[in-house]
Amino acid sequence: IECHKKEYEDWTGSDYDLAMDTASAMSVIGDFANAEIKRNGQIHKAYKKGDEFFVWTDGSEGQMQEYQVKYSCGHYPLQQYLVELEEGRLQTLASTWNSLDSNWYYMADSVYKDMSVNHENWLHWTKQSQNWNSICADCHSTNLQMGYDIEKNSYHTTYSEIDMICEACHGPASEHLKWADKPIYLRSSAVN
Repeated sequence: IECHKKEYEDWTGSDYDLAMDTASAMSVIGDFANAEIKRNGQIHKAYKKGDEFFVWTDGSEGQMQEYQVKYSCGHYPLQQYLVELEEGRLQTLASTWNSLDSNWYYMADSVYKDMSVNHENWLHWTKQSQNWNSICADCHSTNLQMGYDIEKNSYHTTYSEIDMICEACHGPASEHLKWADKPIYLRSSAVN
């Protein structure tokens, strides 16, 4: 930060900085004040219990049930929310906050307009197509290790930073510091 103050200030509050975070009053911008989304005869809800965020939505068997929101993903023009399912899976909910117009919508209805996306469909939020670990995480966190165990069909995903920091694109800061310590005439442009 001391060497790249302007870049740090540009990063702070940027899409990279807000790429992902744990669900909190600071990171969640969606309306969780008992909001409702009506879809296909079902009422999906977003609400809070104390400081924690929850949704009432259709699960992998098609039944409505409660899920705790663990993470926020993105911020503008939309913010998505992640819930933790079995075997270390983080899944991206279809209930999505439209930051541009300040309203909820069901993502599958917008993206897959001509398809019936229900709990049996591979595109449903509980299925592999909406799995954060294998599809979203690499662009929303730094130094991601997916940690997929094929024998157990499970994930043990780790990252060094929950969001996208400088190292995500520019490599380890330790390498940059070594490069910066060299006299100017010995620096190659390959590592900067």
